[in-house]
Amino acid sequence: MAGIIFRGRKEGYWIEYQGKKKRSAGYFRQGIKNGHWIEYNILEMKVAEGPYVDGEKEGHWIGHNFNSRGNYHRGKKDGKWVDFDCPERHDAGEYSNGIKNGFWVYFYNGQKFEEGHYLNGKKDGKWILYGEGKIVFEIEYCQGTKISSLFHGQNGSFLTSLDLII
Repeated sequence: MAGIIFRGRKEGYWIEYQGKKKRSAGYFRQGIKNGHWIEYNILEMKVAEGPYVDGEKEGHWIGHNFNSRGNYHRGKKDGKWVDFDCPERHDAGEYSNGIKNGFWVYFYNGQKFEEGHYLNGKKDGKWILYGEGKIVFEIEYCQGTKISSLFHGQNGSFLTSLDLII
C-alpha cells in the first residue's frame, strides 16, 4: 500500500497492491474509502471504477472489461444494470438491494436468447427462450422452481411437460 497516514488513519490518495501488482487506487477520508476509485485485475488493467461513500460503493460504476454499467446503493447493485459477461454475452435488468428483481433479458452474439422476471433473485413466472429469433421454449417458474415447460416445434407443434404439480 502507498499513501499517507494521518493520526493513525489512511488519508488522501492511496494505491493498494497485492504483492507487487496494483489492485486499486482511490481516496480515503479518515481511514474510510470516499471518492473515486479504480479497481484493477491481476494484469493491472482497469476492471471497474466509480465512487465510494463512507466505505461502500455508491452511485454509478462502470466495468471496463466488457463495459458493464449500473448503480450501487450502500455497496449493493441497485436499479438498472447492463452486465457484459464476455464480448458475446450480455444481460440487462434491475437489481434491488443487490438482488435481481423484475424483468431481465439476455443476449448472445447480439440475439435475444432468454427473457423473464426475477422475484427476490429467483426466476418467477413465464420465461421465454429463443433460437434463431424464434420462441423455442416457454418455461413457467414459481420462486425459482420450474413448474412446466412448453416446447415450440419447427412446424408450430407444441410439446408440454408438467414438471411439478402444486
